[in-house]
Amino acid sequence: MIQTATHPERKNVALTLVLVKSVQNEKPVTMMRVLAPIGVFLPTGVALEIDGNAVGRVPFTRCLPQVCVAFAEASPPTLEKLKKGGKAKFIIYEAPGLGIGLDLSLKGFTASFTELQKH
Repeated sequence: MIQTATHPERKNVALTLVLVKSVQNEKPVTMMRVLAPIGVFLPTGVALEIDGNAVGRVPFTRCLPQVCVAFAEASPPTLEKLKKGGKAKFIIYEAPGLGIGLDLSLKGFTASFTELQKH
């Protein structure tokens, strides 16, 4: 599953969310990759809010020439919140305390996630 958001006022700031079905230690898991622009403040990772409620942070694992990647398992409780939510806000940071929020609609998330699980 892939969804991209661009900041409404800063068109050069975009974020892509990728959910991938995987198997680790013979257990099915859903991995979350967040692709953010280079120049982000790496120590804070990417914060996630669903419908205005803080859910957690995804740590950055590497930066490539054109993108930085935050990577973690999407836990079952987080997946349930995404399924039931209306809007996810991913917050990337330019500096400590200086966050830029990017909104992703969760409309259709459940149907897409259900389809992902079939493959």
